[in-house]
Amino acid sequence: MAEWTGLSQKEIGKRLLITIPLLGVGALLTQLDYNVIWRYFSWSNQTLAMISLWVATSYLVGKGKYRLGSLMTAIPACYMSAVSLTYILMADEGFRLPRLVCYPAGILFAIVLFGIYLYFLIVRSKKKASLEQHSETEVKSERNETKNA
Repeated sequence: MAEWTGLSQKEIGKRLLITIPLLGVGALLTQLDYNVIWRYFSWSNQTLAMISLWVATSYLVGKGKYRLGSLMTAIPACYMSAVSLTYILMADEGFRLPRLVCYPAGILFAIVLFGIYLYFLIVRSKKKASLEQHSETEVKSERNETKNA
């Protein structure tokens, strides 16, 4: 915290300025029901996994040469997307929607995200093929110019 705020830790007063509010927050958290905190933590953990998997998928698709390898992260990302959305829609601390709405919404969300993934995968491969074809054409024309000169 001291690094974020830029406060020097040499003086005891400045150390207490950071420590006391943190202890206060910790004291308040001990008064809450741990089941609620745990449920929010589990949902945030699942959501973090989903985001991390989508970031890895995006990186692999963007690299171009790992297009098929990106499927190894896209499939779990779709699953985690469905799980995260279904949970927050259905949970008591979430929107408390009925199961008949939550499960189809989670599945539809995963299908839409997988469709977006496939779209970018195909667009990226078409761009790469177009660039390769364009560069081959340029190389051939340069060779012809060199021969003619």
